[in-house]
Amino acid sequence: MKVSAEALGAKSAHNLFGAGVDEVLLPCIGRFDDAVAKAARIDGPVTVHTPANRIEDPAHAVECLHEHGIDSVLVVSGNPGHGRGTRTIYELIPYFRAHGLHVSVGAYPEDYFTKTSRAHRSKSASILVDKQAYGAERIITQASFSTGNMRKWLQAVRSRGVTLPIQVGVMASLPRRMVGRFIKATRAEIFTHPRAQLANKPNLDLVFRMMRSTMPRPERFIDAVAAMDEMGPEDGFHLFAYGTDVTSLVNAAHAARQVREGTATVAEDVSGP
Repeated sequence: MKVSAEALGAKSAHNLFGAGVDEVLLPCIGRFDDAVAKAARIDGPVTVHTPANRIEDPAHAVECLHEHGIDSVLVVSGNPGHGRGTRTIYELIPYFRAHGLHVSVGAYPEDYFTKTSRAHRSKSASILVDKQAYGAERIITQASFSTGNMRKWLQAVRSRGVTLPIQVGVMASLPRRMVGRFIKATRAEIFTHPRAQLANKPNLDLVFRMMRSTMPRPERFIDAVAAMDEMGPEDGFHLFAYGTDVTSLVNAAHAARQVREGTATVAEDVSGP
């Protein structure tokens, strides 16, 4: 099972590779060109994680990626008001594929604020059917917390004919001081642009997930999800680390892979949260 993780930069990526991850994703926080240049300084497999609305000129984006030796992108829709690009994700997927790039896409197994329902899972599966049809090659999900919902979501996605590899998002247990700093920064942004930010569900949802990360043991979530019949050999996990030590999560994922491959034995049945 492949394990990837979000990196903050070259030093963070180095630490993640040292922990045993197979690949890092470098998020585009500001200008797309700056993110690509930053990713090029990473020694190891790297994917640039960019919102579609940060891509103002797809041709220039492809040229920039090729010039820096980057051949993999994760394209998500992007938060409202955080970019001037007008191309939809369904335009960018085939365009990037046609120019030799590996294209991953995002998914929300749980709705905003980790609410979930059969209707949400069905809608999520329909969106992924479309993304697959447009040429997406991999799915990387938002951080999830419910093993029960993850099983149902995987069943819904696979039953609709989505065959792409899926890397299930897992959020590391973040230190409370780190969550506090993020909440403080978000609060300042809300007061600076109150109308736009209060309606910005993706940002508020991220705060909620970071707060929730302090409660469960993500290793148990990995153990439980990895044991599901719905998870295949090409599937895996994506870790949202935010600079924290994720060695225990990587070890859990690799141990789960060994169990599935029959090179290790299961010590106990882990039901997960």
